[in-house]
Amino acid sequence: MESLKYLRIIIFFLSVFPALVSAQTDKMVFNHISLEQGLSQTTVFCIYSGSRGFIWIGTEGGLNRYDGFDFKVYTHYPFDNQSLSNNTILSIYEDIDGSLWIGTNEGGLNIYDRNTDKFTHYYNDPKDESSLSGSKVFACFRDDNGDMWVGTSAGLDKVVIEEGSRSKSMGRYEGFKFSHYKNEPNNPKSISHNRVRTILQDSDGVLWFGTQGGGLNKLEIDAGSGEGSEFKQFVHDEHDPQSISDNDILYLLQDYAGEIWVATLGGGVNRFIASAGTFVRYLHDEENKQSISHNVVLTIHAEKNGTVWFGTYGGGMDKLVRPDMKSLATANFSFINYRNDPQLIQKEYIDILRINIQ
Repeated sequence: MESLKYLRIIIFFLSVFPALVSAQTDKMVFNHISLEQGLSQTTVFCIYSGSRGFIWIGTEGGLNRYDGFDFKVYTHYPFDNQSLSNNTILSIYEDIDGSLWIGTNEGGLNIYDRNTDKFTHYYNDPKDESSLSGSKVFACFRDDNGDMWVGTSAGLDKVVIEEGSRSKSMGRYEGFKFSHYKNEPNNPKSISHNRVRTILQDSDGVLWFGTQGGGLNKLEIDAGSGEGSEFKQFVHDEHDPQSISDNDILYLLQDYAGEIWVATLGGGVNRFIASAGTFVRYLHDEENKQSISHNVVLTIHAEKNGTVWFGTYGGGMDKLVRPDMKSLATANFSFINYRNDPQLIQKEYIDILRINIQ
């Protein structure tokens, strides 16, 4: 479990304070944040840096708002229908109006209104076809067209504005429903799996959806309507070494060089080759110290200087060493591992935050 502690505290500062890491400096100093400072619980699933200077931390014991000095904790109260619906927070996303979309483990979607300091709940209702698909919400994302997408444990949803609601260009809605994208076993143009873990829109405006069990999906946009209803599936093929390495996708990221990276649950990390529609796999190799340190890759962080960091489950953190940027398509990358480096991390600072895979 020590490696999990190393990993999460690193990811926290890489996500929130990327300026701490530079091309010239590989040493970082971390401040201690613990239960004594007010953190509600030590199992941390997500961290989000909000537009108003707050750090929002989703734990197994509620939602934490941190201002750099103090915590305010939001939890579920059974007799308050405007409190959190569930205390296990899986995802946090800030909308353009400043509201927070909070994904929970079994309590559906919560939307936090800063003006009222209250939450509105959206649940799965088997009797309502326009309700949220699943009770677990892993990801929320607004695309460049203003559409909001929600990845759940039982399908991909897109928000549908109800008649009479405010304009979506303003960000606020008075009411909405959900349209659903579900896996259809006999339809190769449907989404490949209903468990949608991560969402990415690349620099070309293309939407990508990573699933747990069904690989990667690219939403195909109809040139006439501008809408997307069909998916191109990228799944693992044991006979094709250029297919994606694993069907359990945990994280998607496009770096500043335009490269799309796919973190997986057991197949290392993949780099997508757009021109060919294929993948280059980067797997752990016991005999190669410059390979990625573990095949379970939980998260990725990119810097403007070209550095890409990979947080792994048990292998610590890896920094990508890029070759000549002109030869990205054929280059063999190498990785520098930061695992149990006493000069990088002081042990007494890492006993707070850890991550669990659900």
